[in-house]
Amino acid sequence: MIKILSKLFKINKKIIILESYPDFSDSIFELYKHLLKTYPSYEYYWICDSKNKNKAQNKGIKKIIFFFNSCNLFQKVKTFIVTSKAKYFLVSNRVFLHFKKDGQIVLFFNHGQPFKKVSNYNFQIDKWIDYIVSNNKFTSDLYFNNGFFAGKKALYMTNLRLGLFNLKEQQRFSLRRKLSIPFENKIIVFAFTFKLNANEETDVVNLLPSGFCYENMRLLDEFAARQSVSIVFKLHPSIKKPLIYARFTNIIFLTEDNLQEKDIIFYNLLGESFCLVTDYSSVFIDYYSTLKPIVFYCAEYNEVLNKNKALSGDGFMVDNPRDYMAGPLCWNFTELFDSLKSAINGDDIYLDQKKKMNDLWNKSPCEYDEVDQLLFK
Repeated sequence: MIKILSKLFKINKKIIILESYPDFSDSIFELYKHLLKTYPSYEYYWICDSKNKNKAQNKGIKKIIFFFNSCNLFQKVKTFIVTSKAKYFLVSNRVFLHFKKDGQIVLFFNHGQPFKKVSNYNFQIDKWIDYIVSNNKFTSDLYFNNGFFAGKKALYMTNLRLGLFNLKEQQRFSLRRKLSIPFENKIIVFAFTFKLNANEETDVVNLLPSGFCYENMRLLDEFAARQSVSIVFKLHPSIKKPLIYARFTNIIFLTEDNLQEKDIIFYNLLGESFCLVTDYSSVFIDYYSTLKPIVFYCAEYNEVLNKNKALSGDGFMVDNPRDYMAGPLCWNFTELFDSLKSAINGDDIYLDQKKKMNDLWNKSPCEYDEVDQLLFK
């Protein structure tokens, strides 16, 4: 019935719907700013949960529709009409269509880089999309060679979120003020992949990889004080409140909600940092473009690698993940402290490797050209 009713509305090639994970961020939001400036006569609608309406307005987004499962009847009708009329859908996480009309086109912008294999890439996505948008042929081939998006076409576009690493002096001062970080302190960001959702009250330390017990966290706090360093743990966007926050002098914990409350963009924080500590979260691939130190904490690496060998659906998109990790691999806290000291002292033996990895993953044959040509030909 819904599909039949949708035929009452003619597709308008000047209506574009955007969706980005977790709300209004990533490369799609940067592309949105470009589209607004370059093609102002088009209508751009963002789709989101109704609870995020104010966040959208704070971002300067004027046209908003809502997912069916988060809105009232009037809002559902509006969403139905707009999605029936839209020509293009630019999505990064959720393909929200209940139907797809002939002539409608879906472009998929993956949230992050194709390093860790996620078993639900195909779930509610593969059957809808027409194009995947990727940095270059190397990254698009990783999808195709791992059995994802079979038969789809690839478009290439610059990784626009990398531009968020570049901060003006005023932005640097503002970010540090919001986090109460002294300007003379170096910032180390810890960002790990998703481990456990906190639907009930959960101690934040339990959401970190193996080895991050309270005793080791205390040692890390003391280490930061001695080195004039501020440490920021950015928790995965899938982790929700409520959390029990551990109290340390030189360590800050941030959820996605915390960042939005403080009006801080995660990639701006990464741009202001001087070092990244991660496991196998693909954020390190974007961070290569800064050529700053990266330390890999690998306490759970073998567990994920074994999943990959077992073909369980998780694991890695590449055959030998270590070949792409341009930084020290730490298996315990002793090695982690040693690697952080080397980074602080400026001992970076991985610089040339990072340059090669940045060219491999992030170098793109074009900026907006192929996406613009499809949308506005």
